[in-house]
Amino acid sequence: MKLRLDEHSARLRLNKSDIKALEIQGFVKTGIVLPGGCLEYGIETRSDIEKVECILSGSAFLVLLPAAQSERWTKSDDVGIYASTPVGNEGKEVQIILEKDFPCKHGDSGEAPNRFDDLANQQKMQ
Repeated sequence: MKLRLDEHSARLRLNKSDIKALEIQGFVKTGIVLPGGCLEYGIETRSDIEKVECILSGSAFLVLLPAAQSERWTKSDDVGIYASTPVGNEGKEVQIILEKDFPCKHGDSGEAPNRFDDLANQQKMQ
């Protein structure tokens, strides 16, 4: 799973193994070890919520995904889930983007079998 952050959005790209873990276990998490600690991030399926949410707790960033939405996404050819969630009381929002990972255009073949090549090709045809 890859994480990309900017000042207005958090984008998580999941490979086939990540999607399978989300489907079977109800969560997928990983992290990166940095000087001074580890930044953990992931997605968790929840049956007690109705819309996509995100939380930051200590050094962990977690996207919470409604169970029904997670089930539809993991079992379909839908590329992504796109949502926004309020931040603070000033009317600001952060965009949450969850996408199935496509192959890189620069030809990185190291993880090719674990990417959604077939789905990427379908998107090109549309």
